[in-house]
Amino acid sequence: MAKTIAVEEGTAYYEGERGRIHYRFWKGDEPSWVVLLAHGFGDHSGRWARFGRTLAEAGGAVLASDNRGHGLSDGPRAVIEDFESVAADFLKLYEMPQFPPGVPVALSGHSMGGLIATTAAVFERPPIDALVVSGARIGGWETAESLLGRIDSGEVNPADGAGHPLLDPNAPLRLEALSRDPEVGAMFIGDELAYKGPYPLETLRAFVAITQKLKTIENAISVPVLYMHGGADPITPYRPSIDRMLQVADGDIEIRIFEGARHSIYNEINRDEVYGVLLAFLDRVAARGAIDG
Repeated sequence: MAKTIAVEEGTAYYEGERGRIHYRFWKGDEPSWVVLLAHGFGDHSGRWARFGRTLAEAGGAVLASDNRGHGLSDGPRAVIEDFESVAADFLKLYEMPQFPPGVPVALSGHSMGGLIATTAAVFERPPIDALVVSGARIGGWETAESLLGRIDSGEVNPADGAGHPLLDPNAPLRLEALSRDPEVGAMFIGDELAYKGPYPLETLRAFVAITQKLKTIENAISVPVLYMHGGADPITPYRPSIDRMLQVADGDIEIRIFEGARHSIYNEINRDEVYGVLLAFLDRVAARGAIDG
């Protein structure tokens, strides 16, 4: 009979570089590893409760912050002015009282959160044992780069925004792009903390700036990496991100593309498969830590 693991969960705040940062946590009795999670654009940590509970029930711990300008954290809505500053805020999760000492640490991020986690691993260099990235756009963003060029040349007025999906507040939300499970889109629409507007110009500029900076980096991540992506993701193409990860990482890289899955792989109809891959990877990291220790 499988052992039932009691899960402790809760929320709290800490001081970031530009205001208070809200975070949530989920912990098993005696965690074998801890995952620090960064969510994507417009999202917040409350939408990751299933992720947190699943990992805690499997014997781990999860701490997840609301990015600056997202969820219950301070800041103008959805505005990211500097990814390295946001990554530094994210890494303050190490200092929280719920962080379990003496166990392997994995940074994890989905979509924009994958870019935050990768930025943290490459430029902040915290003590980590693994990196998990999913559905991320770390290989560049040609659409945003082109749009910013047209704005800077005066061809596009960002205050208008009409006609461009990244800037238009009336652009329809592509809910079917999230998952083949229609409830996922419905839950997003019904979530008052989820941001559903256009990209702020500051966020687009910060996105392009950090992906351009990553182009100059090679072999900076020496810990095991798990990269996962939906094979039918209509939001973020996986090939440029995989190419960039192969460039910045130096060592053990596991790449999983889930056929038919869309952007939100942890909320897909094959999510059990996705969680199975993730948990097997974390168990390998924990076993490796035990041997090295």
